[in-house]
Amino acid sequence: MKLSLSIITPICVRSGENASAVADYIYEPSKRVIYLIDQVKFNRWLMEQGENARFLIKDITSLVSSRQGTLVHFFSEHGLSPRDFSRAAIPVSFPDSMTFGNRNLFLTTLTGGKPYIPGSSIKGAIRTALMFDYIKNQNNGGPGHGATPHLQDFRQLYTGSDIFCLPNNKSNYPPENDALRFLQVTDTNPSPLESLRVYALERKGGTASAIPALLLGFRPGTKMTFEVNILPGFEKANIPEDWKKFFRKGESAILKAIKDYSLTLLKDETDRLKKRSDKPPENQLLYNSYGRILTNNKNSIKQGGALLRIGFGKTYYFNSIGYFLSDEEKEKYKGNWKRVKSVSEFPTTRWIIRTPDNQCLPAGWSLIQEEKI
Repeated sequence: MKLSLSIITPICVRSGENASAVADYIYEPSKRVIYLIDQVKFNRWLMEQGENARFLIKDITSLVSSRQGTLVHFFSEHGLSPRDFSRAAIPVSFPDSMTFGNRNLFLTTLTGGKPYIPGSSIKGAIRTALMFDYIKNQNNGGPGHGATPHLQDFRQLYTGSDIFCLPNNKSNYPPENDALRFLQVTDTNPSPLESLRVYALERKGGTASAIPALLLGFRPGTKMTFEVNILPGFEKANIPEDWKKFFRKGESAILKAIKDYSLTLLKDETDRLKKRSDKPPENQLLYNSYGRILTNNKNSIKQGGALLRIGFGKTYYFNSIGYFLSDEEKEKYKGNWKRVKSVSEFPTTRWIIRTPDNQCLPAGWSLIQEEKI
């Protein structure tokens, strides 16, 4: 099944690499853009400087090692224009009141120099939706219904492996018994660098004000495509019968499970935000953003589309089966959650992206729909 993916709120799937203000990018405050430096082009220019090249390289090496300056100083001193050496000029998308500083910038995943969303990241989000669907259908599970009472070892966070696999004597959950090996999710097609923006991801709701994380993310309105396919062979595989029955329904069943999962958790999250709309005040702005997400995509969802949250910026209730955990289970797992003092209200902090007009967006939301041929 070929699907379209439309970015609703900024999405960043990190590559694991950072861009450094010392050597990788230049921020131009007057234009509110960063220039990602093309290192090949820059190195070629250095080599063309003849005998001066070694002195220039020494200057740059000194900057990097001392961290007392950045490429801005080098370019200014030598009369160079950042635009002449950039791969792209990417706008900064947060309020003027926020200072940029000389911080590292989290990079999104690239292929051939172009950003895309890896199929593994999308599959991870879909896996959670399928876990959610499975647990919900067991005795009509709801909040506090319980998800892990049958597990003896609660020292590690629950990953749901028992849901997708049949255990055997050699290993608890061997890969050949994993039902999800019959679910194929491709990468999205690459998008232009111009589809990226620089965002500041803030954690709000705790006692301390954390410094925002700077990252490159896809801007809302960006569209890509990918595929979700159920592979042949599952009928004869040693996997749970529940998943054989589910796969027989085809890829449309996956889309429905994603839709129900996201809408259920969205309602749960907005209910929580409404109760705590003044603690902190950003909660009210987040609540308003969720309302716009639902209103703006209402018709697309009715026509079979589904909301899906992907990438950097999710919170506990959006990347686990926490919705179902009983209070007893939460207490068992509490030791695995950093900074959690009480499970009565969790999460107490949320990640937000603040827009230039001072709205607060939840990161990572997309709309996926079947591509009609």
